[in-house]
Amino acid sequence: MALRMTHSLFRLSTQLHTSRTYSQAAKALVDNGIRDNKVFVISKVYCPFCLKAKAILKFAGLEASVVEIESREDCSDIQDYCKELTGARSVPRVWIDQKLVGGADAVEKAYKDGTFSRITIGATSSSANHSTMAQQIVDSGIKENKVFVISKTYCPFCTKAKKYLNQAGIKDAKILEIEDMSEMDAIQDYCKKLTGARSVPRVWINGKFIGGGDDVERAFKKGDLQKMA
Repeated sequence: MALRMTHSLFRLSTQLHTSRTYSQAAKALVDNGIRDNKVFVISKVYCPFCLKAKAILKFAGLEASVVEIESREDCSDIQDYCKELTGARSVPRVWIDQKLVGGADAVEKAYKDGTFSRITIGATSSSANHSTMAQQIVDSGIKENKVFVISKTYCPFCTKAKKYLNQAGIKDAKILEIEDMSEMDAIQDYCKKLTGARSVPRVWINGKFIGGGDDVERAFKKGDLQKMA
């Protein structure tokens, strides 16, 4: 009986040990971030869902402490701990007042439902909300990234632009694929206001608008694109 109990305890201990693949440092980073900040976000800079969540939080007037994890050595550990803590490894992971909100869709839903009750939100229409969020997403993308591209995955001109950016040695482009975003139309409308066209791709380098697929190709063939790498 004692032998069977010892064996069962050993098995349980082994299972617990093998399930916890994250480091204590990763756990502490997440736990402290949740505890010490009103709004805490685990994010990756190139993730369109993270960009969306951060834009909504900013628009709602919520100042967030954001940890961008893609370049951290403990990136996988942080995501492993997030899975244990929240049920998902995906980013973003957003907490407000130490309560998990979730990912980008959950943040958007919370905003629209008025869950951010401590923030005074005007009675704007859904289209106006989308328009303002779209502007925030685009403006933040241009400002915060050396190379920012608004794209659709199935668009051949977008594929062309991304190909020439890659061939020019530009590896750190922030690509926002918009076809599945609820703000897609509003983003394209804002792009028309900003650049004169709704079409994709829309490409900016160092805050300067380059153009679409043909413009990127032309800049590459002239050697201008390579100088911007």
